[in-house]
Amino acid sequence: MAELHVIGQVLGASGFPGHSVFCKWGVHVGRSWELVEGLDAGQTQTDCPGSDDMAVWSHPLDVHYVCRGLLGWPKLHFQIWSQDVHGRNELRGYGFCHVPTAPGTFEIDCPTWLPEGSVGERIASFFVGGAPRLRAEEVVHAPGDRFRLQTVSGGVVHLQLGIIMKDFEKSNVQQAQNRYPDAELGLLEEVLSMASDRQRRRSALGAAMQVALMLAFGLALAGAKQQARWDPEALMEKAAELRDKPAATARELKLAAGLLSEAAGLGVSKKGGEAAGGEPVPGFPALTFAADGHAPALRELGKLYQRGKGVDVNLRLSLELLRRAAELGDPEAQGAMGVRMAFGLQHGSSFDSGAAVRHFGRPDEAGALLHYFFGAAGGDAYSRAALGYRHTFGLGVPKSCWAAVAYYRPVAEGVVAAAAAAGARRGGAGAAGPLGGAAGGRGLPHVERIRLNVHANAGLKPDRQREVLQYYQYSADRGNTDAQAAVGTLLNLGTHGVARDHVAAAHYLARAAAGGSDEAMAHLGHMHGAGLGVPRDAAKALAYFRQAAAKHNALGLYGLGYMHLAGAGVEQDHDAAFRHLSSAAEQGDRDAHFYLGAMHLHGLGVRRRSLSKAFMHFFQAASMGHVQAMYNTAVMHLSGKGTAKACKPALSQLKALVEKGPLAASLQAGHEAFFRGQHGQALLHYLTAAEMGMELGQSNAAWMLERGFGHAGPHAAAAAATLLRRSAEQGNVASLLQLGDAYFAGRGVEQDWTRAAAIYYEAYKERSAEAMFDLGYVHQHGAGVPQDMALAARFYSMARAANADAALPVHLATAWLRVHRAAAWLAPRLPAGAGAALRWLFELRPKPGSPAARAAAAGTPATLVLAAGAAAGGAAGAGGAAGGAAGTPPGPAPGVPSPALPGGGAAPADGSGAPADDPGAGGGGWPWWLSPQLLAWQWDGLLWRLAEATGLGGLSVGRVLEEYADVGETLLLLLLMAVLGLVLRIRRQRQAALQDQVLAALRRGAGGDEGAIAAQIAAQMGLPIPARAAGGGAADADADAAPAEGAPPRAERPGGAGEPAPNGLAAGAGGGAGAGGGDGGAPPPAAPATGGASDS
Repeated sequence: MAELHVIGQVLGASGFPGHSVFCKWGVHVGRSWELVEGLDAGQTQTDCPGSDDMAVWSHPLDVHYVCRGLLGWPKLHFQIWSQDVHGRNELRGYGFCHVPTAPGTFEIDCPTWLPEGSVGERIASFFVGGAPRLRAEEVVHAPGDRFRLQTVSGGVVHLQLGIIMKDFEKSNVQQAQNRYPDAELGLLEEVLSMASDRQRRRSALGAAMQVALMLAFGLALAGAKQQARWDPEALMEKAAELRDKPAATARELKLAAGLLSEAAGLGVSKKGGEAAGGEPVPGFPALTFAADGHAPALRELGKLYQRGKGVDVNLRLSLELLRRAAELGDPEAQGAMGVRMAFGLQHGSSFDSGAAVRHFGRPDEAGALLHYFFGAAGGDAYSRAALGYRHTFGLGVPKSCWAAVAYYRPVAEGVVAAAAAAGARRGGAGAAGPLGGAAGGRGLPHVERIRLNVHANAGLKPDRQREVLQYYQYSADRGNTDAQAAVGTLLNLGTHGVARDHVAAAHYLARAAAGGSDEAMAHLGHMHGAGLGVPRDAAKALAYFRQAAAKHNALGLYGLGYMHLAGAGVEQDHDAAFRHLSSAAEQGDRDAHFYLGAMHLHGLGVRRRSLSKAFMHFFQAASMGHVQAMYNTAVMHLSGKGTAKACKPALSQLKALVEKGPLAASLQAGHEAFFRGQHGQALLHYLTAAEMGMELGQSNAAWMLERGFGHAGPHAAAAAATLLRRSAEQGNVASLLQLGDAYFAGRGVEQDWTRAAAIYYEAYKERSAEAMFDLGYVHQHGAGVPQDMALAARFYSMARAANADAALPVHLATAWLRVHRAAAWLAPRLPAGAGAALRWLFELRPKPGSPAARAAAAGTPATLVLAAGAAAGGAAGAGGAAGGAAGTPPGPAPGVPSPALPGGGAAPADGSGAPADDPGAGGGGWPWWLSPQLLAWQWDGLLWRLAEATGLGGLSVGRVLEEYADVGETLLLLLLMAVLGLVLRIRRQRQAALQDQVLAALRRGAGGDEGAIAAQIAAQMGLPIPARAAGGGAADADADAAPAEGAPPRAERPGGAGEPAPNGLAAGAGGGAGAGGGDGGAPPPAAPATGGASDS
């Protein structure tokens, strides 16, 4: 075959802002290319260029490919990153370029770009850093959707590549697509690639075309086009073999889908959905079901269309395939349909012809239970787990611990058997002992505990862990013993998203053991004992175990104890086994606890058999997740051996064991689909996990429904509330709080403030800071509880003390509480209309017809919402003038609700009993959903989540959290600038108003004190004094000096000393001046004395 060798280096990059710049690179090729040697992805080191300098990496590239065609010529794609002063990575650009198609040496400049992002994303980037990223990174080098993006240009990556080409002409690569060994496959692949238009794929005709191509695809590969139908079982077996390969190619997955279509009897109608012996698929008239369709094949094909393996994702077609399989009696399809009926997704309109959930209908609980019952009767593990969970909590069925155990127990036995089978497959016969196997359950699927929240878009953990592994591999290759042991352990166990590789693990562990690592010695002992990556050798295993045990390594002590217990490589010695296992168990080794329990159970190495001690060790191992120990503990609880007979502890162990088994793979599939941006698939996977009782699936599905990921329809909020309730029943405090929010706002449930407050109080018992904040809010406004602003202030303070991230919301809420208190004190002292408007501003309005609205209309004290204004009004009307004289706002009397009137109005301050003129009373006028306080509630929640997401909660007056200094300083500076601008504007407005008043007084020739004060202020401000004002001052002074007969005394005249001046002008020092001037005033010009002596 033709060969292509690319040798070169990533020289560096220029034009990128920031310091500490590095590059992630990769090579993308088509299906006709195969990597022979070298790495097709990597990362450069970090360089710190100066200003306007190029970041220099000189990172080597060396890849060797063989190919059968030019289709899919190699492309290099790049991601440029930089690190800020806090060590956070920020994306600086994407880019790609084609590898040159001619031999020789080339210097290439690859331009880069960044997605522009929305306005909100740009604002967030300005304040908290970061840049918009692509959800699907293959868009960088794929020709399909890149032109739709709005981008900004970035810097340039500089490359130097040397291209070596061999046997291209000899192999006639240009004609290779017609010279495959399986020529029919190559032709059909080309046809399939031509039929990849998105619009046609999403239509019924496109689905029919795809099915037809898959059928032809499967027949061409098998070479049996002459046969109309094959044996369905043989087709399914071949399809499963291709689909379940560890590294199945796209071609193999397409073949598996074609074989399943043939086995299932899914055909394409010729005219109008009519075909011989078939019936049209609902919603897909161009497709038909065969009359004698194979139910398991239909089920597996439906799962392929749900996951998009070998076919395009089509959730609607998947639903119809599963429905057909369930009608034909397939137990697993019965369970799948039960999930969809439980959430109202059993209708064809629930999904579109792609990967989105369009509509949540009304749940069909009766239909779901019926499908679960028949599925469980047929042996479906999922249906049994779902019924076990429902009997545990009494969801649509009687609450019964023993019934739940009856459903869970066979599923748990299947999990133990699956763990044993995985251990046997990994190490061969007899390998299930020392390194986990059937006992430890390390062969079960690894499921990450990812809880979706505001941090979720950081990415999937395996990607980050693989980056960490690369760093450790780099350190291990440079001779770091600890890194060698860590890398070897990860590769040996295959945990945390790292693929298992026993050969590479043995290489790293051997180097670490030579360096003296006791952990590496213990792992090598297990690998030699089980034959994992190395030939099985009991003598070497025993030697490694002894070396590790001499250093008191728990894993080595356990291995040595097991060797003596089993008599492997050494004479069987139960006493020595018990001694070594006891030493390992003291250090917390779960496998040692399990085998000690087995020895006590069977009386091996101990004086006498002890069921109680066996149960104690099994319980210790079970608490650390040991699969077999969890099952043994449950069985001993059920039978009352070694412990008291009890159903609930056994049920708890069985449920936890089931959730560690193969059924938990749906949760991991949900994580992966969510972070790929396939939200419809992720939601369906999470709902599947939720129905079998996995709390993480319930909370994640509820989170997606509340935030609008991959769904639509009026019943979605009700489904979210149901999931939150179930998650809260299993101890999730965050779900309990969200359920309280749902009752407060009336999302998916009837609005009920009393119940919301009760839920917040339950979360408060768990010391939740957000629950304390919410209780402060409802007490402040009297929503569902008596209004008590002092208690609200205490709850706010408790929230700040319980969680530093609550500082920012608490500061703002406390400030709003002070404003609320002042308004409550001021409202009864204002005119009736102004007081009503002020009370209306702080009023909470429930939804019309909700329990909260009915309670408010009935005047129930627990749901009064205007207690602050009414209590203050009552105090003022009852002679509480002392508080007003003191000038301090009186607080409401503790526990004394104020009277409220039907329709949400409040009793007026004058005690007349007539409702105040409230523009929002009685549910008329202002819409309830535009209530300022309900909007404020939503903003409160948003503010809390913003503080949680950015870490700005610790921001307080004069103090910024050290780790967020840059963000805090920026926000504080902006806040100070805003306050300064506001103060300057107010001062300018006040100065302009004073200037206008002074000039107006001077122009009209105001006399007396007013004229003197106006002249004094004009002189201080440098204003020109009109001639009329300058000449009239003396006459005014004389007139002021000699009061006319019958005029009131000076002390009673307006504008006298100690009284405010007319028109709002402030008097000078001493309260004003007479005609002869006074302190703080300039003397007026001399004038002939026409009256009595003037005051001076």
